[in-house]
Amino acid sequence: MELTTAGASPRQNVASSSDRVSEARRYAVPLVLLGLVGVGAGMLLYATTPRGAGVETDAVNYLSAAASLSQGAGYLGWDGQLLPYFPPGYPLLVAVLRLLTGTGVEQAAQAADVALFVGLVLATYALACRVIESQPIRLLVAAAVASSSVLLGVYALVSSETLFNFLCVTALIAACAVLAHPPGSSGYRVAFGLLAVITASAMLTRLAGVALVLSLVITIVAIARPAQRLIARVRVSLGFGVLVLAPISAWDIFLQSQTGNWTFGSRPPSTVGLTGNIMAAARTLAGWVSPPSAIFTGWGWLDLRVAAGAVVALGTALGELLRRPVMRLRT
Repeated sequence: MELTTAGASPRQNVASSSDRVSEARRYAVPLVLLGLVGVGAGMLLYATTPRGAGVETDAVNYLSAAASLSQGAGYLGWDGQLLPYFPPGYPLLVAVLRLLTGTGVEQAAQAADVALFVGLVLATYALACRVIESQPIRLLVAAAVASSSVLLGVYALVSSETLFNFLCVTALIAACAVLAHPPGSSGYRVAFGLLAVITASAMLTRLAGVALVLSLVITIVAIARPAQRLIARVRVSLGFGVLVLAPISAWDIFLQSQTGNWTFGSRPPSTVGLTGNIMAAARTLAGWVSPPSAIFTGWGWLDLRVAAGAVVALGTALGELLRRPVMRLRT
C-alpha cells in the first residue's frame, strides 16, 4: 500500500496533513462561535421583535432618561424630574444608539441588548481563552452562555444588567491582561488604564459595581505580583480604587446639589434579606439550564436539539480531558 505521494517523502506528507488539520481548526473555531452567536441572537430577536423588549418598572425610567438625553433635555425620568437613583450608563448608551439610528428608544434598547448579548458571548470565550487550556471546554463555556434560557430572559428585557454583565466580563479580561504584563511596562499601563475605564463604566451602570471594585482592589493586593512589596501593592490598589470611584462620586455630588438626594445614601433599604438573596441566586443557577421552551412557548422541538447539542459538546469536552493524560503517558 502506497502511503506517500509521488515525489514526496513521508515526512513531507505528514507535514502537509498537519498543515491541513491546522487550517481546518483555524476556521472551525470562528465558525462555531458564529453559530453560537447566531443561534442565541436569533432566539433573542424572535422573542423581542413581535412586541419589543420587555418593560418593567425600572425600564420606564431607563427609557424616559434615554429619550430625554437624546433630546438634549437632561437626565429626566418619566415624571420630568432628575433621576437620583439610577446611574446614567445604560440610558446614555440607548440615547447614543437612538441618535445614531434615528429609531425610537424602545428599538434602540432592543438593538443595544442584542449587541450586548453578542458581545457577552464573545467576551466569555475571550476570557475562557485566558484561563482554560482546552479548546473544546472554552467553546462549551461560550455555548453555556449563548444558550442559557435565564440569560436570554434577562436580555429580552430593557435592563441595565445587559450592559453591566458585559462590562464585568470585559473587566476580568483586562485584569488578566494586567497580570500578564510586568509593572511599569507599556502593556501594563495600557491594560491598567483599560481596566480602570471599564470598571468605572460598570459603576456608572449599576451601583452593584462597587463589589467589582472591591474584588479588583483585593486582587491587586493579594494576588498580583506577590514578589512586589506589600506597601507598593497597597498603594496601587488604593490609587485604582480612587480612580474608578471618581466618576460615580462626581455624579453623586452633582445629584445631591440638584435634588438633595445621594445615589447611595438616599435609597430605601433592601426588603430582601441574605436568605432571600441566596435563594434567588440558586433559582438563577437552576434556571440557567432550563429548556428554551421556558421562554419560547411552543418550542418543545428546540429543547431536544439543544439537549442533543449539549450532550455532544459535553462528550467532546470529556473526551478531550481524558485524551490528554493518555497522550502524556505515551510520551
